[in-house]
Amino acid sequence: MPNKTLKFKPELVKLILAGQKNCTWRLFDDKGLKAGDVLDLIDSSTKEKFSEAEIIHLYEKKMADLTGADFEGHEKFADKEEMYRTYRTYYGEKVGPDTAVKIIKFKMCESISQPETIRLAKIIWDYHHLDQKLDKADAIWVLGSSDTRIAEKAAELYLEGWAPLMIFSGGRGRMTKDMEQFSEGEANVFAGVAVEKGVPKDKIVIEDKSTNTGENIIYTKKLLNDRSIRVKKLMVVQKPYMERRAYAAIKKQWPEIDILVTSPQIPFEHYPTEQRPMDYLINAIVADVQRMKVYAEKGFQIPQEIPGEVWEAYESLVEAGYDKFLV
Repeated sequence: MPNKTLKFKPELVKLILAGQKNCTWRLFDDKGLKAGDVLDLIDSSTKEKFSEAEIIHLYEKKMADLTGADFEGHEKFADKEEMYRTYRTYYGEKVGPDTAVKIIKFKMCESISQPETIRLAKIIWDYHHLDQKLDKADAIWVLGSSDTRIAEKAAELYLEGWAPLMIFSGGRGRMTKDMEQFSEGEANVFAGVAVEKGVPKDKIVIEDKSTNTGENIIYTKKLLNDRSIRVKKLMVVQKPYMERRAYAAIKKQWPEIDILVTSPQIPFEHYPTEQRPMDYLINAIVADVQRMKVYAEKGFQIPQEIPGEVWEAYESLVEAGYDKFLV
């Protein structure tokens, strides 16, 4: 028999996965929820399951009678009027002081706790960063993805004077091939972001055929050669958790070029978005640890040492179910 489900908005998903929320209130419950039920927790924006939880305590009160203990593990409100307004957006104008609310306390079912999950994920996140010092380059080379914050960061670097030229590389990759926002390709979308930020169009070169990092390298080399654009040093801008893998791939497939790699300086806890929540991020960074090993063995990139602490974090998270993007 399938588990019962509870849906949460993306901002609450982040709190649950960070171990900051373990209580939810439900009005007009028609699911017959009870203590001991195992639930599938669903991200309401993606309709995807992000975790499982068990109800450890459930009781009912009128909304007017809620006290401080009922808010433990739950988001807070400035006053009761704000609370009523919030729940009317979910359930309609019938919500008021006499409305019955089920207070549901739950615990996560993963084999490792959520704070431990975050601790392990941050070990991997830090490993993927190279933290290279910025230096002047012949061009800023931006590798495409679904995250336009990369383009924003690259435009800022150009406007700060780190390089006189921008190169955007990326067609429609695995993550963007079905996204309407990227119907013109990642490089074209990213270039549009840069132009909006103030980068002159004549300082932008676009490669819009590649679908992965290997093709980014091959097609960009060919494009620059065809246009007789000579570069000796490139500043590569990529997602934070792709810094190390981008460096290793470029050094293997374009060894004569001098590169440094950077990314938006966004803390791990702030990197998830509504489209790419925490669960997605952890799965992605775990998979990139595996790729560091597998792709080096296949000759796609130069080897990179994986410290024991990082590999242990990888194995623990895979065991906990963060294996969606493994190859």
